[in-house]
Amino acid sequence: MGVNIVGFMGAQAYSTGRLDDATRLMDLAATESARTPEAVQAMAWARVGRAYAKVGNQDTARAALGRATGLLNRAVTGDAPPWAYWVDEPRIAARLGRALYDMGDYKSAERELVAATTACGERYPRDRATWLGRVATAQLRCGRVDEGCATARRVVDLLADHVDTERAEHLLRTFRQELSARGPSVTSREFAEYATVRLGAK
Repeated sequence: MGVNIVGFMGAQAYSTGRLDDATRLMDLAATESARTPEAVQAMAWARVGRAYAKVGNQDTARAALGRATGLLNRAVTGDAPPWAYWVDEPRIAARLGRALYDMGDYKSAERELVAATTACGERYPRDRATWLGRVATAQLRCGRVDEGCATARRVVDLLADHVDTERAEHLLRTFRQELSARGPSVTSREFAEYATVRLGAK
């Protein structure tokens, strides 16, 4: 539980711009996780990877994320504490994808986030909205406007029908701003109309 709490403290730190604090806290959590089940260790090292991705240290980030994946592959079903029920392959893959997105590796980020979304099926609608929000922007930044708009429609549908999450709304706003900056097109106009109808002023 302590490992989890310190990990959330680290997430709060990088979310508020205190990146040095974030890496120190995540390193501490990962070190202390050594005596915990593999699923908890995987969670801790995935958080290390995300924190180092935020500071631009790609080598450390990728090493930590690889370690997280290896630990999760060795995890024994039922061995993790009850509060770690959410630590599973889709969420570790998604954390990897988010770190790759933070590092600007958009093709790899898309691969991991799509895999996470596919693996969880209809579960985790809130998470899927944020994962797909990044996928849409990654596709757009790779020049695949039509695919980006198609993915962003899925985010719109999740926000309209299933969840209310500021994080996904922020990601969608980022996508819409970057799409608009590319200039007018039939695809962008149709997406804007669809989003307005489904979400209104949201």
